[in-house]
Amino acid sequence: MKNEKINKKNENELHIAFSLGAIIDTKKAEEALEKEGVKGFHDILRKHKERNSIFSPGPALGFFMALRRLNKIVPPEVLKIKFALITKIDPNPAVSAVIIESMKHYLEENEENNMGLGFDMIMMTNGKSTDFCHKVFDTDLMFTTSEKSAKDLFKLGVSSVCIPNIDFKNNKELYEKRKGNIVLFTDYDGVIGDAESEKVFQASLKESNNNKDVAISNFLAHEHKNKDVAMELGPLGKVIKKLGRVVSYQKQKQLNFEETSDLMNIVVVTARGGESTNRLFKTMEDHELEISELYMLQGQNKNDILKEMGEIYKGYNLLFFDDSVIHFKRSLELRSIASAWVPNDENTI
Repeated sequence: MKNEKINKKNENELHIAFSLGAIIDTKKAEEALEKEGVKGFHDILRKHKERNSIFSPGPALGFFMALRRLNKIVPPEVLKIKFALITKIDPNPAVSAVIIESMKHYLEENEENNMGLGFDMIMMTNGKSTDFCHKVFDTDLMFTTSEKSAKDLFKLGVSSVCIPNIDFKNNKELYEKRKGNIVLFTDYDGVIGDAESEKVFQASLKESNNNKDVAISNFLAHEHKNKDVAMELGPLGKVIKKLGRVVSYQKQKQLNFEETSDLMNIVVVTARGGESTNRLFKTMEDHELEISELYMLQGQNKNDILKEMGEIYKGYNLLFFDDSVIHFKRSLELRSIASAWVPNDENTI
């Protein structure tokens, strides 16, 4: 059953939710959960409390802090981001206290008021399904470290991404960039736009026994036939459109010489080639999508451009969205960029 919205948001509002593991490193607690159940998970939390220790940064903590910083800089009429922490943990202080202390620590470290722990909404369901929480919060995007959770949420009608917890060291490196401006690298088909054309390519690949030339030819024929038909927005299309309001605001400020630095850049990195530009631009125009840069690589390894861009935007807070398992797994090699896998109706049945 699809997620039904309760509240109608203004066009300038963006609601982003995070799982606990995306914000702080609960990897060991999650492993205990799988092996020993809820008791094992809670035991790990209690041990942290007894030692008076905090959790290390999770893979999305730096990005969360960077978004909070952006929220303070950009006028609310341009974009107002609301944040939610959605988790199944027990709200009992004996269990949740270490979570609260961890968040207080990171907010104080960033010279922020720790009232509310940085979130507009906090939902702790004590083991119950969190599906209804997304209906209440009217979630636009959910960050989770679980591929299964990301898929389940997509099936529910909630746009979600899986941002894996690779290791402690990488999480810390990503967190250290929290004060840098944001650069979002994003795929196009199946992320901003729908996965229809990707389905044509994948079906042709399968029918031709992995003959890539045949698959590309069928893909291009499909795109030419539909060159004047805009694609529907994909799972992250509405999110990118709302974030694009910041890019538009930024471009206007720079045009008037009021601002020179980049608050946020949205960089499209797609496997599409130059022969398939018409429909891409038609879709961007019809949906009024504002981006900063576009790279159409004609099937080349996306790491080639991401590596170069990582150097250009060194010190920035970098995040890459892709629905392709191949491109996503490759991107994990680039430690300076956080990568998130996007479920859609082509890769999630």
